Amino acid sequence: TQRYAITIKRSRSDINDEIKNMTLGCNRSGYYRNRLNLTENSRHRQTSSKLLNCLFKLFASRCNNTWSFEVRNSEHNYQPSKDMSVNRMAAAGSCPHQILSTIHLNDLSLMAISKTIYNELYSIRQERLDSRTPIQALLNELQGSDFEFEYQ
Repeated sequence: TQRYAITIKRSRSDINDEIKNMTLGCNRSGYYRNRLNLTENSRHRQTSSKLLNCLFKLFASRCNNTWSFEVRNSEHNYQPSKDMSVNRMAAAGSCPHQILSTIHLNDLSLMAISKTIYNELYSIRQERLDSRTPIQALLNELQGSDFEFEYQ
């Protein structure tokens, strides 16, 4: 699977405090602004920005509870994220740090950060739970197995 992520860049509400329109953009839009004028030596944390100044933009407006969309720029300036096999590595017991290291070893062009891995693990968990609480999912698993159990 290949994916781009989009976020709400700006939204406007009407007098009833309901969103009337919004601008959606790529999560890689914009560029890093060094507001504190830090140098590589004065920076405490060795981090990097994932912003790539991507120009993708989508405008959405609502009229009479019907949304209409207008693509203002359909181009991304980077390749979509690839299926990172996070599911398989997590199922094998790898921790997020190990998953991220393995991904970067396999493909240096991927822009994954630790938050990317945690978000993917969260999505996998939500999909597996299928709108159930963890306890409900456990009870369903036990009911479908040969285990004897009892609950109150």
